[in-house]
Parts: sequence; C-alpha cells; structure tokens
Amino acid sequence: MKKQFVVKRDGQKNLRFTGEEIVWVTGQKVSGPGQNRWCELTLYKTDKGQYVVYEVYKTAWQGESNRYTATICDTPKEVYNALLGDYGGDGPILTDLAKDLLEQAGLVDKDLQGLMVEDI
Repeated sequence: MKKQFVVKRDGQKNLRFTGEEIVWVTGQKVSGPGQNRWCELTLYKTDKGQYVVYEVYKTAWQGESNRYTATICDTPKEVYNALLGDYGGDGPILTDLAKDLLEQAGLVDKDLQGLMVEDI
C-alpha cells in the first residue's frame, strides 16, 4: 500500500517521498538478545520508480546516538551498490543482513530478482 514516508538522514534534510515499503530486516538478534548495537535496513520503492535504501545503525549505549542514512537509487544495480560496505581491506562486501534484504526484496519486486546471483 502506498503512503508518505519521512526518513531521517544524518547531516542532511530528512527525505520525504510517497511509495511503499518493500522489505525491512534487522540484525538485532543475530548475536543474541543482549546485543546493544545493530543495523536495520529498509528498502522502499517510490511512486516515481526510484528505490530508497534506508540504513539505521541503532545503539543502546549511553552517550551514543543512532545513525541514519538514506540512499536514493534509480536502478536495481544501484540498490546493490548502496548495500556494499567496506569493512577493512577485503574490498566492498555484502553483509549477511544486506543479502537477506536483497533475497526478500526479490520475492516482492520482480525488478530486484537475480541481484543475489552472478552468472558466469
């Protein structure tokens, strides 16, 4: 169902758009119920056909703040690239959480199918 969303962005204006939430995933329980830092990923599709990759890094630590990032993507390939992270020396990689988001998104949006498969 289409509705209006407003997502926070650190250091920028909040992003407002009309569309639908395709999928939401969280890493909160990956390391056990006592985990106090985690990532949540949401993928939206706007009425204009663009995608929004929304990343929220949550913390329960006193004195730390949550971090918010929203990336606007025109193509499925840009969605894939927005989810790549550089975690020290091995080059860009997809986290298990990002893979989960892409796999679930492919079940909902036919344009996103196949992003998790590399043909050779």
